Amino acid sequence: MSGIAMTFQELGQPYTADESLLASFRAIAAEIALPEGSVLFRQGDPVRGIYVVESGRISLTMTESGRRIKYRSVSKGYILGLPATICDQPYSLTAEASEASHVRFIEQAKVVEFLRGRSDLCLHVVEILGHELTDMRKAKAKAAAPARPVSSHR
Repeated sequence: MSGIAMTFQELGQPYTADESLLASFRAIAAEIALPEGSVLFRQGDPVRGIYVVESGRISLTMTESGRRIKYRSVSKGYILGLPATICDQPYSLTAEASEASHVRFIEQAKVVEFLRGRSDLCLHVVEILGHELTDMRKAKAKAAAPARPVSSHR
């Protein structure tokens, strides 16, 4: 991807969902095959629902102050669009397949209806949202920090 002003590799491993939540979502989701370069959603798009990554890699980017920032790359077990879906807000990131991938899609209304009937899984969702919030705060803080000069040692 060209034009990315900054990356956040210090965020560590992306948090993946609990297997019981993933299995429950898989049971009600439609599978989608994505060629490399396919965009699932763009930052600011109206929310449609969530995507569960089954295989491949999805690159997540955001635009801050006119700069395109690579937030992270995710793979199997990651749920895309969960904060937007739960809060009924536009997507806060852009999700693009950085290689051929398979995801499962669940419409927003179906996600909300499902979780209303499965309170046992709601704590898993809260845990995911907490990790997302923490990581996003770290990413925004790094984006706002001035670049450190590189010193040369002889």
